[in-house]
Amino acid sequence: MLRTPRVWCGLVFACAIVTAVPPPPPAGAYIINPLPTLGFTASESTHILLVRVEKVNREKGVIVYHKVRDLSGKKYPKDTLKHAFNLKDAPAGAGKLFRPDGEEWGFVLNWAEPGKEAVIFIRKENNGGDTSHTYIDQCWYGSSSTADDWVWFHTLHTSPDMLRNYYCGSPAQLAVAVEKMSGRGANLDDNPVVPTLKEGSVSDLRAGRGKIGGLRVGHGRRNFNLERDTAEWEDPKAADAIAANLADKDGAVRLRAATELAHWFGPEAKAAVPALIAALKHDDPATRKAVATALANYHLDASSAVPALCEALKDKDSEVAVKASEALCALREKGKDAIPALREAMKADGMRGEAAAAALIGIDPDIEAEVPAVAGVLQKRASVGGKYRNQLERIKVPQDLAARQFLRDQAAIVGVSPATPAYRDHKNLPKGYWVYVYPYWYIWGEQSALK
Repeated sequence: MLRTPRVWCGLVFACAIVTAVPPPPPAGAYIINPLPTLGFTASESTHILLVRVEKVNREKGVIVYHKVRDLSGKKYPKDTLKHAFNLKDAPAGAGKLFRPDGEEWGFVLNWAEPGKEAVIFIRKENNGGDTSHTYIDQCWYGSSSTADDWVWFHTLHTSPDMLRNYYCGSPAQLAVAVEKMSGRGANLDDNPVVPTLKEGSVSDLRAGRGKIGGLRVGHGRRNFNLERDTAEWEDPKAADAIAANLADKDGAVRLRAATELAHWFGPEAKAAVPALIAALKHDDPATRKAVATALANYHLDASSAVPALCEALKDKDSEVAVKASEALCALREKGKDAIPALREAMKADGMRGEAAAAALIGIDPDIEAEVPAVAGVLQKRASVGGKYRNQLERIKVPQDLAARQFLRDQAAIVGVSPATPAYRDHKNLPKGYWVYVYPYWYIWGEQSALK
């Protein structure tokens, strides 16, 4: 996997969501050498949780999760779990087993936004300490904690192979599969089928280009056997049933349905597009915002929603308009009919105009030649609210777009990057702070003091 220039930055444990963190113990085989199948791992886990991101501090490298529910029979005693990503120093005792990865950990920390869900598999070790595997959208990572600490987990590495032989869909759908898994000795034909990456790289998967296959999983399937376990993949839930909830009188039901569709993984989601288009006109602005967010899910192929999204650019609620721009941006070239509306929306002040400019270049990476004002708006976004100053370089690297992360503050995670002799097709790049705003990397010379 290609890597962005970086240096490792340490955790500074001095904010409202972090406290002093004890060093983790060496991790066992469960985490360093993952078990061969998802079912085996589930059967060996003492706890399996569906969690939701509550807070994230990218500079400190901390994600705070809140437990939504226990997916296995045993109740986890804490409602809060904190995952630390130390990109500078290997935790004491981990030695060569600790494999920090600035690019992959940057993917995780950029993914983390309040409200997003993940599934955590935990094994309580008899000889002290816990080990865990966490699944977020299109990424697995492994962590460990000390024997008497049920809250803090130190991330050790990511596990891209698990996207091929475990699972690669949405966390919500993984939670359903875990709850449906049959126990030991059960009829293996009753086991659920889950999506896995069959062909292509991890980058292909995150760009929507990877080929997805079905794999039957269950507690009794303890060895990896494609001949036995390959199956036609069908999602365990019906998208039309969720789409029907978008018209529910209860606002919480509508928001939950839109959130599920925002993270739905697979072609079945296309059936929900008409219901989403209708809900985009709902009287409730929170519903409209959630629906516009869902339409950014590329598995929906929401090109038929372009006219409705163009209307939403004029929504009286600016947050709805911003989300509509983001949905059009996610359509890439399929959103070209929205260019006139986006050019008009770009005239607005604040985030409304910035999001429209980002959508324009998301649809057409060469549009700056026709709309020069886009350059200034993108530069402002890349400064992350004035956090970075003194632009040293801007290089065009559209292929570095990762899983629709059109804005990535990589410098917040890895700190200042050293001078780089060559990156992609660009030479002699200066030392600085790297921020990605599609399709460019901006290299900044100065960073404001952290507040």
